[in-house]
Amino acid sequence: MKAVDEVGSQVRDPWLTEQEAARQLRVSISTIRNERNRGRLGLARVGKRVLIPMSALDAYKQAAITISCPTTNSPNSIGRLAGTSHGPTVDAHGALRRARQIASRHNGS
Repeated sequence: MKAVDEVGSQVRDPWLTEQEAARQLRVSISTIRNERNRGRLGLARVGKRVLIPMSALDAYKQAAITISCPTTNSPNSIGRLAGTSHGPTVDAHGALRRARQIASRHNGS
């Protein structure tokens, strides 16, 4: 794998061992293995060796960045900002029960 710098020349994309990647992220080797098994961290196999391109590690770090929601002050992943809300869930049965109570009061008057 190769990356391109600002000038357009190709630069080598260093490949790291799992131990080196774990050191870079300050996590255990088992965390690196779990993340790659989940498909969250890219890898390259060379024979029996598993190597992680630096660009894959950089992409993983970018995907892991969280920001605080300005409305609720709760953390949200940048990649999930445009998706569904992580706000409080609605108790559907409770809402239906309250709606029926209101309707029965309205119909009884």
